[in-house]
This record gives sequence, structure tokens and C-alpha cells, in this order.
Amino acid sequence: MKVFISADIEGIGGIATWDQAGTDRPDHHRAREWMTDDVNAAVEGAFEGAATEVVVRDAHGRARNIPWDRLHPRARLISGWGPTIDMLLGLDRTYGLVFLVGYHPGPAVPLGVLSHTFSSRILDLRLNGLPCNEVVIAAIEAGAQGVPIGLVSGQAELQDEIRPALPHVAFVTTKRGLAYQAALLEPLADVRARIRAGAREAVAGAIAGPAPSPFQPPPPLQLQIDLVAAEAAASLVGGAGITRTDARRCTLDAADAPTLLQRFFATLQVLYSIKDTP
Repeated sequence: MKVFISADIEGIGGIATWDQAGTDRPDHHRAREWMTDDVNAAVEGAFEGAATEVVVRDAHGRARNIPWDRLHPRARLISGWGPTIDMLLGLDRTYGLVFLVGYHPGPAVPLGVLSHTFSSRILDLRLNGLPCNEVVIAAIEAGAQGVPIGLVSGQAELQDEIRPALPHVAFVTTKRGLAYQAALLEPLADVRARIRAGAREAVAGAIAGPAPSPFQPPPPLQLQIDLVAAEAAASLVGGAGITRTDARRCTLDAADAPTLLQRFFATLQVLYSIKDTP
């Protein structure tokens, strides 16, 4: 079984502030080491569970956080971005499971540590009325390829946010939120032991069967996008499937998951291009 690991940094064990998570910040050198250690625990567990191949997608910031010479020697690495902000770049139907390591809540979650959903201009995201964040978007993308999410790691409050969409996914807690840049951190050795065990059990269980079901919400699909400013909502008007329903709210409609993802990634490019007024 091939395993695909997508790694973000905000939910990694030991991380609580942007001085750690920001790629140009003073403590990022240490944060990327912790990120690599959490990822390596997932890789090791996957191979212990009898995975035949593991590919790691570096999916934070400039997508070159994981030092290539420190990644598990049996894993391969996808670094850098394509034309869209695709945190699962390289995933296809040949994979049996996706692991999401170091993910974080969306901005609407109380006590969310470094919480956001792709863009600081997005205040909240809902899929067919359910909470939606970067984990759920990844689950939609994986599900469109027929691949289930086998494991998620991040702060405890993330598990509550994704439960309506992914009620049975295996979850490893790395911290508990106290404020936007404050967390009660779990011991690093314990976090990595639980990630390794969770990865091992996920792969072994999927091979023994039955494998978990891919996340495939029934169409038609509607993504409600609440934005921090009316200017951001106005910038989306005219986009495919977009309807502006309020001063700071738009909806994105699609007949199926691939169309939703294509339109959402295009929407993100528009939001990224907005220039702030002085």
C-alpha cells in the first residue's frame, strides 16, 4: 500500500507562535526540525504497518520546510508549489491512504492556535452547512481520487471541528489551545510515539480490511465563504459558481468535487492577489 503524507506546520508538536511557524521568523529553524520529526514518526509507523511506499508533501509556507537530508531515508519528498495552493500536490488513485500531519483549525474555532483557512481574508468556511477547513478540503480532494484519510494530527480543538465531516478518522493530539498564540503542549516524545502508532495501525488496518471510506459528500456541493472585508467579497464576484449573498459572504456552487476544488483554488488566487490599501 502506498501512503501519501501532507504536512503543515501550525499543528506540529511544540509549535504555538508565528515566530516558530513563519518561514522568515527567528525560531523557524527549530520548528522545521520538529515538523520533520513528526513526519518521520508517521513515515516510520506507515512502514511498520506494511506500507510499500511513502511520499511526503511539504505543504506549509514556501513548501520547503523539511530538510531533505533529515527526512526518513525510505520516504520521498514533494517540495514547492504548482500553479494552485494544492496541499495534496502529487496525490493520485494509486495511493491507499492519506495522512495529514500538523494541521490546524479554521479561524472560527475558539482557542484555535495560529488558526486560518488558506487565506487570512477567509473568516469562516462551510461545506453544505458543515464546518470546513484545510483538513476537510484535503479530504474532499483525496475523496475525489477515491483515497481515504487515515490519520490526522494537530491540536485537540481541530478534532472537534472536523468531526461532523470525518467522524471516525484517527486523530493524534499535539496540543490544546489557550489563545491564538498560546498552547498547552504535549510532550514531544509522546506525540511522536502516538503518531507512529496511529500510522502503523491505520496502514495495517486498511490492509487487513475493511479500509476506511473516502470522504465523498453528496452533490450538489455548496461552499459558504465568509470574508473579513466587503472588498474581498466584491473581488470574487464574477468567478465561476460564485454568488455574493451578503456584504462579506459569498457562496461557491459546484456539481461535483473536482469542479468545487477547481473553483475554490481559483478563488484563493483572487484573494491572494488583493492589495491592501495603505
